[in-house]
Amino acid sequence: DSQTLLSYEQLALRAGILGARLSMTQGAGKQQRVALVLPHTVDSVTAMLAAVRAGYTYVPVDPYTPTDRAKFILQDAKCTALICLDKSAQLIQSLSSSLPQLQIIDFESTDFSDHSAVIPPVAGPATEAYILYTSGSTGKPKGVIQRHKHVLHYLSVYTDSARIAADDRLSVLSTFSFDASVKDIYSALLNG
Repeated sequence: DSQTLLSYEQLALRAGILGARLSMTQGAGKQQRVALVLPHTVDSVTAMLAAVRAGYTYVPVDPYTPTDRAKFILQDAKCTALICLDKSAQLIQSLSSSLPQLQIIDFESTDFSDHSAVIPPVAGPATEAYILYTSGSTGKPKGVIQRHKHVLHYLSVYTDSARIAADDRLSVLSTFSFDASVKDIYSALLNG
């Protein structure tokens, strides 16, 4: 059951539980990559944090992406798992049949009441945080890798120059597979 409002504590707890589930199905992160095929909701943010917490690199894919592009991205990024909200969605069915080695994790079937499953964060500064793919308008889409230390530096400079504080509100208008969303999501999370 998808919530629209979470406290920081609830978000951290849910990310820890989903991260543990990801680790149990895939083993230790060690720069493995997980595709996030999720709509524009707090569940996507939970999945991003879960992947990072478990030591994975997340690859956001808009659920409305054409199947061929999504398949290319998952293959190019060498994703070993995919987190989605609906295993029966046409895109997920197509990806799971064409990429049978891909472990599909249904977000909705995660038991967020099992607090014993929470894992501690394992990512370090040099760990890959995420890969975003270019539009491919000049040829094939290209994956751009960002490491935690670079993301944190960028966000620190941005939030300091914009003077973002705990009582500010930020809107996330772009899809999670576009770099503008990173600034809005993580700036809000880092500044409370």
